[in-house]
Amino acid sequence: MNEAGFRAWLEANYSSNTVATKLSEARQLAKAYGDLDALYEEDQLDSVMESLRYSSTEKALNRPNPSKVPLTSDLYRDLSNLRTTVNYYRRYSGDKRRPRPDLDAVNKAIDECGAVGLDAFLDSYGFGKDIDYWVVRDGSRYPSKAVFGVAHQFMAGGAPLDGKNCNGTEARLHLEKLGLEIVKGQAVGVAESPIMLFDADGTAYAPEKQQNRATGVVAYRAKPVGAQSNKASEAQEIETDLGIVKAILVDRLPVRIRPLGGGTPNYLKYGADKLVSYRLRADIAKAMEGLSEMKENAELDDHHQAAVNLILYGPPGTGKTYATVAEAVRLCDRLAEGDGLLWDPQRRAELKARYDELVEARRVDFVTFHQNYSYEEFIEGLRPTQVNSEAEEGVNGSAGFSLSPEEGVFRRIARRAAASRGGGG
Repeated sequence: MNEAGFRAWLEANYSSNTVATKLSEARQLAKAYGDLDALYEEDQLDSVMESLRYSSTEKALNRPNPSKVPLTSDLYRDLSNLRTTVNYYRRYSGDKRRPRPDLDAVNKAIDECGAVGLDAFLDSYGFGKDIDYWVVRDGSRYPSKAVFGVAHQFMAGGAPLDGKNCNGTEARLHLEKLGLEIVKGQAVGVAESPIMLFDADGTAYAPEKQQNRATGVVAYRAKPVGAQSNKASEAQEIETDLGIVKAILVDRLPVRIRPLGGGTPNYLKYGADKLVSYRLRADIAKAMEGLSEMKENAELDDHHQAAVNLILYGPPGTGKTYATVAEAVRLCDRLAEGDGLLWDPQRRAELKARYDELVEARRVDFVTFHQNYSYEEFIEGLRPTQVNSEAEEGVNGSAGFSLSPEEGVFRRIARRAAASRGGGG
């Protein structure tokens, strides 16, 4: 074990108490398992980590120590501490090969977060949304841990770190060393992208705003019909979120977009083989509902998901409603069937919260059928509407009614789906 190097890394990131504790535990691990550097080269310390697993159930059953480290006190606590030390050594070993992001890389990560929106940024790189610390730039706040992790891809030969492989404290301290301000609190000034586009492999893309150096205007860019190149001088500048969505879905123009997993922005056209589906921000989806000019393109039919009809049956209390919530979230968010959010009992609150967001965004409707529920309520029916008719000037009119068609829940949600077509909606 390179104790001097590990010590220097710990001192650069943690308090003196943590440095002393983790060095002591690393020595215990090295004595029991051998050279930690060699073990990292072998399997990144996976075998060591596996031998340190010890659950609360095993503690309750008074199971013996599964590791090679002689422990006589609280096994559950001590093995947990040793697992933390292994993760520290993993990060130290990775940092030796991977340079930390410089200020330019961090600014590029912040630029991407601002361009695609906070939620899309976090989702694309595997970071959670329970955020305490933010990095401040130009009055706006961006998630410090995610910015630090994503910034690694903008270093030479780098790749982004996800939430599991990125340490929040380490991120905060490094960003502060670069001279950036770190604050605790809520996000300010970060907007979600109006539309997320997906290719056949599920890779996400989003339109990107740029500043016109000549005019100072910050806008999205579309390639108008007849343009011969991707030069900025030929681009159509679109400043509003709704405007760029119309350019993509209605006018079917190539638009400057960036892959969220990292890569070079380019002009791409929705439906032209590469981009096959999309998801709209809630307010944009609502604004698009009344848009009658939405163009239907029969060539795209093969790219859209087939209709999904599912019947769940069983006696009361067997989880049909919960399964319905999970299926709605899976379809709307394009989750794999094995995604932990859909089946993990510990994440039910998170699943329900996401479902409620989809309902609020009008992407999901829940209907309970009963004996009195009619065709008119579900599809469409005529509803009486009171009207006044004046017989003569100066004489009170007589009350009457007319029958007006009113959409049922199925018609309403079908209309919203037609206006917001896409694999993510």
